[in-house]
Amino acid sequence: MPVLECGLCYGVSSLKHDGKLVTDTIGKAEVLNNQFQSVFTRDPDGDPPDKGPSPHPQMAPFQIGVAGTIKLIKGLNVHKAAGYQKSVPMHVHQFCSLFSRGRWKPD
Repeated sequence: MPVLECGLCYGVSSLKHDGKLVTDTIGKAEVLNNQFQSVFTRDPDGDPPDKGPSPHPQMAPFQIGVAGTIKLIKGLNVHKAAGYQKSVPMHVHQFCSLFSRGRWKPD
């Protein structure tokens, strides 16, 4: 395992998988990836099941305005990682700046 100048070790130590010791980098990555995949569920394809009528009252209609949307987008933390939709806040923020200054017009 690599050692830093201060004497501390870093990296992933050897892993045991199916009774075998895994020491190579690619093998350790595969073992960890399999472990992580096994603990998360995947959403099934298709429409969600019908649960019948809702016991809650229906939500009133609402409008989403351009000014409010721009205000929220400008408040995004541009140093934050991409979310599950793979939209990087920095790119959304840059797009918003162009859009709000009239440099970008939708087709």
